[in-house]
Amino acid sequence: MSFWDMARMAFHHMRHNFMRSFLTLLGIAIGVASILTVTSVGDGGRARMNRELMRFGINRVWIYPEEDPLTVRSAAALMGLDNVSACCPVARRMGLAEGGEGRCTLQVVGATPAQLEGEELKLVLGRFLKDTDGALRERSAVIMSRTAEALYAGDPIGETLWVDGAAFKVVGVVESGTEPVSKSAAVDQVFLPLSVYETLYPGGSLTEITLSVAEGADVAGVREAAGEMLARQSVKAELKSLDYERGLAEDVLSIFLMVMSFVAAICLVAGGVGVMNIMLVTVSERTHEIGLMKALGADSGMIMVQFLGEALFFSLTGGLIGILGGMGLTALARIFLDIPAAVGFGPALLTALFAAALGLVFGLYPAWKATQLDPVEALGKE
Repeated sequence: MSFWDMARMAFHHMRHNFMRSFLTLLGIAIGVASILTVTSVGDGGRARMNRELMRFGINRVWIYPEEDPLTVRSAAALMGLDNVSACCPVARRMGLAEGGEGRCTLQVVGATPAQLEGEELKLVLGRFLKDTDGALRERSAVIMSRTAEALYAGDPIGETLWVDGAAFKVVGVVESGTEPVSKSAAVDQVFLPLSVYETLYPGGSLTEITLSVAEGADVAGVREAAGEMLARQSVKAELKSLDYERGLAEDVLSIFLMVMSFVAAICLVAGGVGVMNIMLVTVSERTHEIGLMKALGADSGMIMVQFLGEALFFSLTGGLIGILGGMGLTALARIFLDIPAAVGFGPALLTALFAAALGLVFGLYPAWKATQLDPVEALGKE
């Protein structure tokens, strides 16, 4: 008897006992859909979490002075570390800016050209600071878009900006590409060449050095390497990164997904128990048919294969319905939760194979019970 013959017989019995078969298929389908939804939504949630953390600078290491001042020499040495894509020595202080139609208090930042990448700034107008600005001590300034709107009615490029009484030429307008990690970081900034900043505010030192870590590199490893290099220079500094927060979030998400996957697996096992139940009922109802098959020469192997085939048909059909249901639930999660969730071919195939294996395992006992029936007694039952 071919698989299609067994499938045709299983479909006939399924249609003959529609409600009972439907409930059995529903048990398998719910288990499969639950597992697929949990895994796909979990992967999408992890991608969403990483995307949100990137907005806060998950790929950065911040270095702050403690007992010793940070210097440009230290920044140059840190730039030579492996997996460091940008090194931004920064000096900050609050200042008063005047220009165009008003004045405002903002954060004055002594920066280098690397600041554009280091703080993931988006250039809106003009240009950012260049190496020649620092080398020639040009009075160039780059302002934030909100500052440009507040002080200048039109295009601010080329306009004069007064910073604490010193005149600067506006050469560019930028926007922040990341979310501020604190309220103080949300203040608008004006970027000046670091060498000019040191002239404007003599006697100061760097307030921080920001390292941008290459994509895919270990942030914690870069932080440790930076700490070791500063220690060799006898510089005591505080190094911070968000890799701990990321690891904590990953652990919480993994535990949650593990629990939910366990619950979904229990649902699928319960569906397998449903397959065993319906197969036992089927064996009981078809006792006369089994006796007739044995009387016509069917051996135990053929009978076992037939009933195992029917159990497999139940589990695969329920698995297919569950895959479609999982895809639908994942699509809803993608819409309402705004996560990049999708059911992959690999997880769908593995879940379907697991459902098929459960059908075979839970169909073994009913199939074995069918082979143990005495043909004479079976023929005597209707």
